[in-house]
Amino acid sequence: MPSPSNAQDYPPHVELLLSWDGFRETGKNRGWLADKANRFVGNPKGSPYCAATVSLALDSAEVEYPTVRSGLAANFRTRESVNAKNVISGKDSIGTGWIVVWQKGRSIYGHAGVVVDVVDKRHIREVSFNTSCGVDGSIRDGDGGCVKLRAINPLDYFGIRWFTPVRYPPPEDLSFFSWWRIFCESWPSPDSAYGKFDVRGLI
Repeated sequence: MPSPSNAQDYPPHVELLLSWDGFRETGKNRGWLADKANRFVGNPKGSPYCAATVSLALDSAEVEYPTVRSGLAANFRTRESVNAKNVISGKDSIGTGWIVVWQKGRSIYGHAGVVVDVVDKRHIREVSFNTSCGVDGSIRDGDGGCVKLRAINPLDYFGIRWFTPVRYPPPEDLSFFSWWRIFCESWPSPDSAYGKFDVRGLI
């Protein structure tokens, strides 16, 4: 699915994740972004990196909530998370920037991404990594990152179960370095769908 237009304003963590859209692995769970994300959360190289990439984006954007920085998707389910069933029923609403948490059965395993746009009560566009970007393939064990249309089917064995809100501190609480880092890290790399130069080495 094509990336959203640059003309739309997104929260900094979403902008950063979108700038990484188009990343492709150079080996099993390897590549500059996968390695950087896993290093950030303390996971070995070659580990699954969907949640680690979300954590890296949240930290780089100095998100206030959630405070979770983890390589395990299940850890993004917090006390403020909204059950996907309530989203479908209309009891709760979600928005751009919310964290999406998949769960595999009743296990601790799953997948994590971030909402780009809410299409309707049963569909979102989300950006995530360590996923398959074609029509078919694994949700949680793919070869890169992209924006995809996702159905909210919490009854699926491996389905979206939770959405977690994201909050920022007041603008005056963000340091100049923070804004500069967000700007630099969100500047797309050569393998991004945006096709600009790579400044990841500046940070």
